Amino acid sequence: MKILRPEEVERKVKERYSDHPLGWKVLYTVDKKGYPSVGLINRNIGEQYWIKFSSRFSPQGVGAIATLNEEFPVLNDPFYDKDFGIRFLDLTDKEKEKVFKEGRITSSVSIKIRRAFEKKKPESDDIRKVRIVGPYPGFAINDLGDVSPAQRELEVKMQDEIERLTKKQTCYIS
Repeated sequence: MKILRPEEVERKVKERYSDHPLGWKVLYTVDKKGYPSVGLINRNIGEQYWIKFSSRFSPQGVGAIATLNEEFPVLNDPFYDKDFGIRFLDLTDKEKEKVFKEGRITSSVSIKIRRAFEKKKPESDDIRKVRIVGPYPGFAINDLGDVSPAQRELEVKMQDEIERLTKKQTCYIS
């Protein structure tokens, strides 16, 4: 396991996603001390990427990259049968204007979004096209340590690092 800055984890995930767009799952967790985490896991390539934040209001955090040694029981849940990832939309100029200038999603765009998630598989990113990202999980796990025994070591290391960062940020007035 490697501990990194969150920006480095984001960069690495973007690279790995472009190489392997299929099989990504996204988890949002809050540990027992209240620190939120976002995990991006790909069983197909056997890798997991986590970013743990010092609070939900702060961008300060710590990232980790590790291999996926064990299955996450939650990933076998039927809710996670669809892959997280980028899908592209073919929007008319009129639809683009409504979405990007007026901030309105018309029913025709909403239908295209639903169909994109139902039929299309995730694709590598292409900045020239209109894209959507999803699907998003609808629930949170309370603690990574409760997910599987293999996660305990990862959770302990990330917890130590996030507490070190939190103490470094805290200023006391006497």
